[in-house]
Amino acid sequence: YSYTDVVLRDRLQKALSIINPNIPLKAIEEAISKLTCLENLSLEENNYRFHKLLTDGITVSYQVDDWKIYDKVQIIDLFNLLNNDWLVVHQFTVIDGNKIHCPGAVIFINGLPLAVIELPNQANEKATLNEGSSHFCKYI
Repeated sequence: YSYTDVVLRDRLQKALSIINPNIPLKAIEEAISKLTCLENLSLEENNYRFHKLLTDGITVSYQVDDWKIYDKVQIIDLFNLLNNDWLVVHQFTVIDGNKIHCPGAVIFINGLPLAVIELPNQANEKATLNEGSSHFCKYI
């Protein structure tokens, strides 16, 4: 793990192999590359692309004997939620250039950070909702 990575690749690969047991590891790795490759798109376009891959799956191809097989790698098992790898990390630190981000909690599903929770500083009795929302906006 590196402080510049937000995807937990080992967990992602293991989870995708469990969810998609009939798809070879090389095709799983192809799906991970497609999923984690950021294109030079706007934030909205990248979010839309990621959402489509998350909900529709990722098309991959692989050889079986003389046949080229096309299949979909599902990212989240919606039919058996226990097949997914769930993880909550308190103060998950990410370094982006010269900025350090440390949200209160990050929820990972299959190694992907799908939710950020900003927790108020309980020691600060004067913390306001506006301060919390401006702090949260740093992660967007």
